[in-house]
Amino acid sequence: MGEARRAETKQRGLIQPSIYRAPGVMLDMEWDNKVDIWGLAQTIWTIFEQRHLFDNINPIRELDHGRRFAEMISLRGPAPLEFLKRSKESPKYWDENGHWKLSNIYPIPEQSLESREIQLKGDEKKQFLEFMRKMLKWMPEDRADAQHLLFEDPWVRGGNY
Repeated sequence: MGEARRAETKQRGLIQPSIYRAPGVMLDMEWDNKVDIWGLAQTIWTIFEQRHLFDNINPIRELDHGRRFAEMISLRGPAPLEFLKRSKESPKYWDENGHWKLSNIYPIPEQSLESREIQLKGDEKKQFLEFMRKMLKWMPEDRADAQHLLFEDPWVRGGNY
């Protein structure tokens, strides 16, 4: 999926293929191994749903951050102000109170994870979406770790993959 770095400490700079890039990386924040959890969620979604979760590549194949953030807000809710304050890039997209300020250019799409997931029904769908939500958190420190996801998550343990 691009490059690998050994990260004992926080890092900074662009990593990950643009379509899978974590929001903190897009905002030039320091990052750690939790960016991989974000990327894993999107990879699982792409394989399982046979389409990208965030499908906002423009015709010249570059990531459009404004459109991507609007999609993230639609699927994961507003970004926490605490998260936005970690980046000098945030004011390009959000006001000082954490409100999305580019609605006229990038309106928040009318969608949810439930409406985007089309492969499952009932409890399987509910568990899968809970699994995704554990990984797709704005705050990296709130994302589940790999051990929990692999050994404790009901969707994975239940064999629904």
